[in-house]
Amino acid sequence: MKKINLITLVLLFIFTSQFLNSCSNQAVYTQNDSSFCADSRSDNCIQLVIQKNKGKIYTIYNIALRKNPELHGEIVFNIHLTTTGVVDKITVIKNETNSKALAQKIMSAFKSFNFSDGLEHNFTYPLVLIPS
Repeated sequence: MKKINLITLVLLFIFTSQFLNSCSNQAVYTQNDSSFCADSRSDNCIQLVIQKNKGKIYTIYNIALRKNPELHGEIVFNIHLTTTGVVDKITVIKNETNSKALAQKIMSAFKSFNFSDGLEHNFTYPLVLIPS
């Protein structure tokens, strides 16, 4: 009976180890957070990274608002992620703010975001800027 229990434990350990190794190659835990993303290119995971970095975007917007209090509108970006999670291409599809300087600064901020490794991915991100 003890041999069966020992064999069962060993097999359970091997199975668990293999399962965890296969999951760790696909799963993403965000830094300093217990949030979990099974697919690093899913809309939810991309949104999570953007939400964690929105402070950078709004800092840029608030500085621009001091110079132009009427500045508002939607900027739509097309963003390309490499397999390493780097933003290597970003373009403006639509800019209702009519401020090229603001759009350029926000694009630079996006390039500093740390997306997780995964497949190459293109996505569109609409950013609505409204003074508070």
